Order: sequence, then structure tokens, then C-alpha cells
Amino acid sequence: MYFYNEQLFVMNLDIFNITHNEVEPAVGKVLLSVPFINDTYFSRAVVLLTLHDSEGSVGYILNKRIPLLLHELVDDIPKGRFTVGIGGPVANDTLQMLHSLGHMIPDSMQIMPGLFWGGNFDAVRSLIKKKLIQPNEIRFFMGYSGWGQQQLNDEIKANSWVVTDISTNTILTHSEEKLWNTTLMHMGNKYKAWADFPRDPSLN
Repeated sequence: MYFYNEQLFVMNLDIFNITHNEVEPAVGKVLLSVPFINDTYFSRAVVLLTLHDSEGSVGYILNKRIPLLLHELVDDIPKGRFTVGIGGPVANDTLQMLHSLGHMIPDSMQIMPGLFWGGNFDAVRSLIKKKLIQPNEIRFFMGYSGWGQQQLNDEIKANSWVVTDISTNTILTHSEEKLWNTTLMHMGNKYKAWADFPRDPSLN
């Protein structure tokens, strides 16, 4: 299995008077990248962790999407409003799912109250055809984000990420464009400097 291991750009956070927030990474938590990481996938990313153990970590970027709908990517799916996110740089030719339908989709794994990971895609296709799934009940992703053994913990200690909570409702219904900022602001006023940090400081 390939894990993303590109060195993330880390700036001295003293100018913001904060470092990482001491919250431990865990399944169901989200990672927020610091504002000055310049990376195609992880710039201002919000990443939901679906696996975190001694062997490594897996997560999905919640606030980036591809410009195609599900029926434009997958055969035998009726036209609809199902968007597809960019889950991360690993296995980005595979389709992944997060949803609230564990009682309807076999082989799903619960990762937090009301939210499930994966499951039988044939069942999902059938439910879509029967109009029994709504876009606010399921999220699709191409690829995922992966870290090797101890790698994510090391990146957090190096102040590349902060860890916080998120609700199932936010995961399934949020605005991608605003998620990074709004999640930061829910963490408290001390993160306002991050939220206000320009995407391109040279233009400020």
C-alpha cells in the first residue's frame, strides 16, 4: 500500500502564538492543515480520519471535489446531484464512500454516531436507482489520504495539522468552500489569525 509521504511545508507558528492543540488523532476526528501549506491536496484541507492505529492512518479530504457528478464517472447510475470529492492522493482511481445508511448498505463500518464508511456498492447503485438515497445522506470520493506507521503523529508534532471534532451533519451537508474557515472558528478566537491568513501572502 502506498502512503503519502511528501514533506509538508512547516512555518514557525510563533507568529500566530499557537502550536498544535494537543488533541489526539482518532477515528471520527478531523485534521485541519495549517494555512501556509502549499500542496495540491492538503492546502487548507479538512480531513476526516476513518482509521488510525499503530500501523497507520486513513482519511478523506472533505472540502475538495472534482468537477464531475457520480453518474458521469460510474456506469449504470441515473442522473442526479451526487457530487464526488477528492479523498486524497492515494488510490485516486478508486471510489470511496461515507454515508448515514449503515442499516441499508451491507458491509458498512461505523466510524462515529450516524456515520459509516464503505459498504457494498451494488447495494448503493440499487438504492440510487430506486431513489432511496439522497445526496445529503452519502458522500463519494476518488482516492483517500494515507499515512504510514507513526507518520501522522510526527506531522502533528511538527505543527502541520491541528485535530478537532466535527458532526455527522456537517460532514454530509457542509459547504466545501467554507468548511476550513468555519471549523477553525468553532475552535476558538485564537485561530482567527489562521482563518484570516491570505492564500497568497505576496498579494497582501
